[in-house]
Amino acid sequence: MLRLKQSAATYYEIANTCGYGPGYVKKVMQNATVDSSALISEYQQRVRYRLRVDFSPEMVSVAGISTTEKIDRDRYPIQVRNFEIQLLQQDAFLDGIFYHGR
Repeated sequence: MLRLKQSAATYYEIANTCGYGPGYVKKVMQNATVDSSALISEYQQRVRYRLRVDFSPEMVSVAGISTTEKIDRDRYPIQVRNFEIQLLQQDAFLDGIFYHGR
């Protein structure tokens, strides 16, 4: 799971696993989900994914799982201050995390 956080109660969240069905992308404001989209497919083990997450205060898009998913229906901005990664399964290999601010 990846969270792009403004605070503990306001963030974008991206989650996907193997064996539990497709994950989701969602926008949470003050602990309430205000926008979300289900991913089409779940991760497969032993496959190298090149995940790309683009975000702004009003929108987030995720590419590299199967299709590009975008959430932007809720126009309340999130000012991302940090991110956190939580492993939902036993093993994961993370490589090449690159942040480019504008």
